[in-house]
Amino acid sequence: MIIFSVGFENAKFKKMPPSFYGRKFHPLYSFPDVGWPKIPKRDSSNNIDINSDGVLLFQITCYEYIRTQAEHIGQLELRKEMIRQKLACWAEVAKPSFERLLRKAYG
Repeated sequence: MIIFSVGFENAKFKKMPPSFYGRKFHPLYSFPDVGWPKIPKRDSSNNIDINSDGVLLFQITCYEYIRTQAEHIGQLELRKEMIRQKLACWAEVAKPSFERLLRKAYG
């Protein structure tokens, strides 16, 4: 088992969230004042401004892994932020529908 301990104070992730797949967070792991990447948005013709929905699905996977690790080490604020980021990604992946409107309204 690899325990990964590092701090990301004031880090700005511009294009993608970090991928920590396969690593366990140390309880002192910290993400204060981190800038998460903007969620790619659909334009008026429902096209996404990136190459494919695969990038959004990768972001969802990254956010979910960070969320589970944050929960494991008791960092509840980081966990809540990852849930918000993940729901925002899901809102963009969803096809135009009532469900998508609900995700945008409550996510």
